[in-house]
Amino acid sequence: MTHLLKSIDWLNDYEAQKLGERILQAQIDNLNDTLQNAKSNLSNMSSPVASGSATIKPIYSSFANYKSYINTLHDKSRQIS
Repeated sequence: MTHLLKSIDWLNDYEAQKLGERILQAQIDNLNDTLQNAKSNLSNMSSPVASGSATIKPIYSSFANYKSYINTLHDKSRQIS
């Protein structure tokens, strides 16, 4: 019985990590689309350096954070497997 409960706990943890990974991947995809739109908007502006640097830095920062979370989830799922 104890072994069964531990197995169920492991499965629940594994599924939660996979779900979290999918959510974070979707957020990364959204950030990537936003970044691409920002880049195209900057190329159409007359002075991209003045207006673009404030727009793109938070996007890159968020993208790096999400990528870090994905890597952490991958590491945890490998440890569980």
